[in-house]
Amino acid sequence: MEKYIKIIVFFVGIFILSNAGSSEGKHPIDKRMEEAADKDISTKNLKESARKALQEWEQEMNKYYSLLLGELDDEGKGALIKSQENWQKYYNSEATFISVAYGRLRGTFFDIKDIEDRVGIVRKRALDLKSYYDLIMEERAGEDARNLDKLFEVLAEDERKKDEQGIRSWTDKGEMAYWKGVKLDEVTVKGIYQEFKDTIPSPPPPGYAEYTIENGEEALTKTKKLGKSLHNLFLVMNEEDFDKYGRLIGLMREVLYIDSAHIPLAIKGDNSRDIYWYDMHNMAVRLVDEEYEEVFR
Repeated sequence: MEKYIKIIVFFVGIFILSNAGSSEGKHPIDKRMEEAADKDISTKNLKESARKALQEWEQEMNKYYSLLLGELDDEGKGALIKSQENWQKYYNSEATFISVAYGRLRGTFFDIKDIEDRVGIVRKRALDLKSYYDLIMEERAGEDARNLDKLFEVLAEDERKKDEQGIRSWTDKGEMAYWKGVKLDEVTVKGIYQEFKDTIPSPPPPGYAEYTIENGEEALTKTKKLGKSLHNLFLVMNEEDFDKYGRLIGLMREVLYIDSAHIPLAIKGDNSRDIYWYDMHNMAVRLVDEEYEEVFR
């Protein structure tokens, strides 16, 4: 019995290592399966943890299958549905063969191996679907960025001038002097980004029944304060810092200015620019996040 336990633990470890890669890169489902095996190496526990992993990977697969269906056009949906039907037939066939093959062998180890092999098949399908979905989302983010550029291009000239004047009104010699004395390193910029994420509000969706914003006055004060600070930082950045962080700081400043101009409308319940603010804010924040990932990758 002890011999079989050792064999089981060895192959559970091989399964996890072959599927999970480095510790930092392991999927949460793989981690939970590994932790369960480390905690209790009994046959019963190993079978239960493998069954649970199979169930969780099936849920993960179904999740990304549904997400993909929601993003594809009619032709793509038809192809995905057909692909999933074919995959299901393949899985059923493989699962039957695995059960028959291992069923002829002695030892509880093969009961566990039966489940683990099926986990491997479903896991691969789930990750494949996730990969397709991630690619679509990456392309969508790029499309949003292009749409944002177009949106800026079609803005009326008088509105663009008003925006420029509004941002210039944030110029403050005291703030500029402060930033000149600050060493702009990685820690500082990451702190600024985190403060930005904590500060920006969530614009009410277009057509929302009650067009308002929670704690509007407080949100407006914080938004203006941080926007003014980043504007003055942007103005005094040296060439080296500007090359590293200038686009990120500038994008955050733009988001904060856009929000500062529209929060007062939400406070008053004025939804005359709800679509503009909602789309502009979300696309611009996405650009900020992408630039942050690019700077600190």
